[in-house]
Amino acid sequence: MSDQYHKPAGFEESVAKGYEQTDVRIGFIAWSGVAIVVFLIVTLFAVQSYFDSVQQREEFTKILEPVSEDYRNLRAREDAELYSYKFVDREKGIVRLPIQRAMDLVVAEAKAGAPAHPTARQPVKEVFPVVPNPKSMGGVNEAAAQAPAAPAAK
Repeated sequence: MSDQYHKPAGFEESVAKGYEQTDVRIGFIAWSGVAIVVFLIVTLFAVQSYFDSVQQREEFTKILEPVSEDYRNLRAREDAELYSYKFVDREKGIVRLPIQRAMDLVVAEAKAGAPAHPTARQPVKEVFPVVPNPKSMGGVNEAAAQAPAAPAAK
């Protein structure tokens, strides 16, 4: 009669001694463990990137995409100022022009060679006066600068 099961090499010796004589293949187990760990790390990064992309998409559709009423009003007011005529001061004859018309006028003036604004260099004005005595701080703490110094602690 033929055996129904395959007997591994060294089976008879193992039965005769009473215990398993062959060793486990450590290399195969180690490489399998490394492969499982790498697979788990790749899966973790894939799930994290998918979660981030879904979160960004939802954040955009719920927060950034809808335009608020305040933004619409601001945009309408800015458009009205940029694209319409308006008197700024009727008595002085100051008028606000649409932006495109103003740019056309500036280009026409530049082509004619007569810009309406001054182009000569202007001297820089001294904004902060030079303090002659830095201890006086420009007169702010004049009384403190004139006060006698406190005696040194002994």
